Amino acid sequence: MILGGPFVLLFGRKFFPWVTAGVVSLFLLLGSLVFCGLVGFMNTNVGLACSIAASIAIGAIAGWFVIKTVWIAVGILGVIGGFFLGSMIYGILLVLFKWEALWAMIALCVVFAILGGILSFKFSK
Repeated sequence: MILGGPFVLLFGRKFFPWVTAGVVSLFLLLGSLVFCGLVGFMNTNVGLACSIAASIAIGAIAGWFVIKTVWIAVGILGVIGGFFLGSMIYGILLVLFKWEALWAMIALCVVFAILGGILSFKFSK
């Protein structure tokens, strides 16, 4: 993200789909490898090779899909960002007021995720 950010900053929309696809591809590639390692698929040489090949395929397919539907990816990014904003606000309320209600955390995260999704789909361009 640090390496791709300046390209998006300098060239705007021209490189935005490529950087977004790269981030998604890398995230899913590494996530798939971690999953394969956790479930034990990488214990043998054949399993390791299959795990790497499958992870590369998953990352490539996801990257291609994001390039083709970049504005949907922007909307989903808004949902995720809203979720984490709600989580951060709950953390602030937890520290300031010792408000330890699980329902409040879930409610804030869901409300901000919906709000972030609506705003990013509406103002995606």
